[in-house]
Amino acid sequence: MEAEPTFASLGRKAGDIDVRLSHRIVTLFSEGLYKSPNKAIEELVANSFDAGAENVHVLTSLGVGDGTIAVIDDGDGMDAKGLQRHWMVGRSNKRKLKSPPRGRRQIGKFGIGKLATYVLANRLTHISKCGRSYYSASMDFGAINNRAAGEVEGEQPITIPLRRLTAGQARQAVDMWAGSAAFQKGNMPLFGAGSSASWTVSVMSNLKPMAADIRAGRLRWILRTALPLRPDFNVWLDGEKLGPSKAEREPFRRWIIGKDIVELGRDAPGATKSTDRGASRTSEHRFGLDVEGLGRITGYAEAYDDALTGKSDEWGRSNGFFVYVRGRLVNEEDGHFWIQPNKLRHGTFSRFRAVVHMDKLDDALRSSREAVGDGEVLCRAQSVIQSIFNTVRTDMDEHDKGGGSDAKLARRVSAGPASLARRPIAALARAVAEGKARSFHLDVPTHESADKLEETLASLDKSVMNPETFIRGRRMDADGDPEDVVAKFDVRSRLLRLNSRHPFVTVFDEVFANQRHSLPLELLVIKDVINEARMYQDGQDPGRIEDAVLTSDTILRHLAHASGRKSPSYVAAALEGAAAPRELEKCVCDALQSLGFGVKRMGKAGEPDGVAEAVLAAGRARSVRGYKVSIEAKSKKEDRPIPAKDVDVSAVARHCKEHECDHAVVVGPAFQGEGRRGDSALARSISAACSKGAGSGDVGRITITLVTAKDLARLVRLRPVKQVGLEKIREMFSESRMPGECRAWVDSIAEAAVKRPEYRRIIEAIAAHQRELPREPVYYSALHTRLSKLDPPIKYDHSGEVIDVCKAMDQMSEGAIWAHRDRVELDQSVENAVRAIDSAIRECEDDRPDAGDPDGQRE
Repeated sequence: MEAEPTFASLGRKAGDIDVRLSHRIVTLFSEGLYKSPNKAIEELVANSFDAGAENVHVLTSLGVGDGTIAVIDDGDGMDAKGLQRHWMVGRSNKRKLKSPPRGRRQIGKFGIGKLATYVLANRLTHISKCGRSYYSASMDFGAINNRAAGEVEGEQPITIPLRRLTAGQARQAVDMWAGSAAFQKGNMPLFGAGSSASWTVSVMSNLKPMAADIRAGRLRWILRTALPLRPDFNVWLDGEKLGPSKAEREPFRRWIIGKDIVELGRDAPGATKSTDRGASRTSEHRFGLDVEGLGRITGYAEAYDDALTGKSDEWGRSNGFFVYVRGRLVNEEDGHFWIQPNKLRHGTFSRFRAVVHMDKLDDALRSSREAVGDGEVLCRAQSVIQSIFNTVRTDMDEHDKGGGSDAKLARRVSAGPASLARRPIAALARAVAEGKARSFHLDVPTHESADKLEETLASLDKSVMNPETFIRGRRMDADGDPEDVVAKFDVRSRLLRLNSRHPFVTVFDEVFANQRHSLPLELLVIKDVINEARMYQDGQDPGRIEDAVLTSDTILRHLAHASGRKSPSYVAAALEGAAAPRELEKCVCDALQSLGFGVKRMGKAGEPDGVAEAVLAAGRARSVRGYKVSIEAKSKKEDRPIPAKDVDVSAVARHCKEHECDHAVVVGPAFQGEGRRGDSALARSISAACSKGAGSGDVGRITITLVTAKDLARLVRLRPVKQVGLEKIREMFSESRMPGECRAWVDSIAEAAVKRPEYRRIIEAIAAHQRELPREPVYYSALHTRLSKLDPPIKYDHSGEVIDVCKAMDQMSEGAIWAHRDRVELDQSVENAVRAIDSAIRECEDDRPDAGDPDGQRE
């Protein structure tokens, strides 16, 4: 045991306090009741509340070993009998008091809260003023540690010396804390004129290693949230007065239980409204619901436009349920109140906060007061809690339907001063209109008449000082150029138009499509618009601005590819393993994108699962050439081929026509009658639909192609190695209808002899360029020239062929080579890049139709 510190040994011994550890206490400790260091401090502050304190100071010095934590309150002090009663472990008479201090409903009832300090300190000392006398008692927890491991109840009690102190000795004992600058801020003198009539200083000393886990932010949150802070109960932490915990922003609505929430769901017990006329009109306890088996429930719920989550773990939560029993929080750690999270819909729950008082739960509380025992009471309480959430959720959904996402984006952009974003954007728009500047991120209608253009600019200038109208929201631009920047601000409509074909948007399309969750990415995107405008405002050279904008876009593309980068092998494997409908839809779209198409996912009722667009090289008359493919994914409902009725050929043809597609591809694990070309019901339906539907391109009529996921996956693997371009892939869509025909076509690709590019020499040329000109990107035109000067030369007719080869190497090299729109980059050694490409080629060779099958037979 440790030597008794001076503050604990001052005074004259006036007796002993015998502390017996019953079997119950040993059991409680074995269950690990108190696992949080903050709980020990909270328990002492709760004791201060029960003692009628008006002011409580928590003072921390957290060095392990020599550190201390003191809790000083001006509540009823403890004399000799009070200290004796305090150390009756496992018993408490607080609930039996006829006149509790300040008439407060007592929190404590188990008589073990003081033992929470055992996890944090080796000694707990109380120094108290009661009447005109001063007393102290100090428990050395080392005496508990010295007990025999199997002992149920000590043969001899643990003896705590009870001491009586003079005023001078009491002043000396507490001076370390009462004399500190932090304590002095609270104007709560312990001695002399104006001092409190009674007080208690509780000191945890010789701190254990767990003290190192205490974080000021987390402790502050607990003291603000877990206890009933109110005008007659004030808490200071190291000199800072704490206020009741609440969210740091204003809710868009608050619902009072018993006033706004008056009905509970069918799974919740019956409830009737009640009004406490004695409570003030502003009190959260004035209105309530009387619930069968739970008594009176009071409180409120709040909803916010933005998520309340995201703070550091060192702080507490702001969202979820806060359930109080007798004014004390019982679910500090579990904001779901032990309800399965999947029943509470995370997107809404993160913006939801409810404070609920259920005093009837006191009967079901576990002794740590951190949980409610399983049983009927908890089930009833959870039903009520979930009904409150469901009521609020319905109203939140209606609120969100009112264009909440666009409004949030507008508020964020307009939140700062005009000089930060709005004025620079308006100035750049005018400079573009006057031909004095070029902008990558502003869409200025320069084609309009001078009067119309000036009207647009004047309206934009006016909105600079009317922030809520400066930006009106965002829209997805389905016709965007994949080589263009990620977003443009449309000056006329004042909408942020997101380029749906930019890699950053396609990689995160599921987030952008969810207007409730897309705001962070939208803010990231609009930052580029603001940065460009501010660079012009600062007078930077236009050439440097252009370079900065394009470099930023290149970095964004790189990061998008890095975060969502999927090699052909990865895409093919995912496609082959996809089973669930939504999973298969995504994998088919990924496969088409891997083949070189620009893909837009859809998948809503009455629409195809996606549309793939191929942009081909210009024709001889410099005409724009390309084609579009409607995408349909069909998963098995049972372990059998997909029947004709599930393919729904008429719906496929309709989708193709509505979206102006030339071809439709239907992908599934297997199809009925797939081995026959023209004599199956499915084949006849396809022929009939194709003969009726006119295509939008140069084919003349639409075509519908059925292909198995396995064969599409093979094509994905073959594409880079066999140099299969989009024009070649069109042959499959134009000439093949049934899966057997597609399989034969893919077989022909696998068997085709393709002149393999001199990958090693090309990669060595890229590496040489990067060594010789480390500050200059390897533009395709420069690489084309370098290759033509090698000995012997590698000749290509034009840079477009070099681009195709580099993009194929990009797909095969698993990140060793990056093929951008205008340049190529080697990011690994030549050997690593060549090794990766060789591996991809061998994998392709293993996929030949006769590979591993001497007879060339296929299943």
